Amino acid sequence: MKEEIKFLNKNPEWRKKNFAYNFSILLGKIVIGGCGIHINQHRSHIGEIGYFVDEKYWGKGAATKAVKFLEKIGFGKLKLRRIEILMDPKNKASKKVAIKNRYKKEGLMKRVVFSKKDDDFHDCYLYAKVK
Repeated sequence: MKEEIKFLNKNPEWRKKNFAYNFSILLGKIVIGGCGIHINQHRSHIGEIGYFVDEKYWGKGAATKAVKFLEKIGFGKLKLRRIEILMDPKNKASKKVAIKNRYKKEGLMKRVVFSKKDDDFHDCYLYAKVK
């Protein structure tokens, strides 16, 4: 919880710079995850959505609703033309979330995401929606 609060406290600065918009995912008054949209600083018409949900709450639609919420901000308020979701190829739940929200799989990106956990780069799928 402390890490989440520290992360969210950066929101005013990031929003002011049109860099990122991050939110907690709540179930009632319980924080069950987080989500956000990051604006590409070289191509400001593109945003990337990210989300995570505590395992205890998987399969309840929280991530699907979070993506819909972020998409409204991205295509609406931020006037983005394209929104992307990058995901681990093994993450079947994330794939379902993207498909439920009508994102299209564009391909496999090789060794593009760095993991501090194992100090290595990993592949990911790229899903996207354009307006």
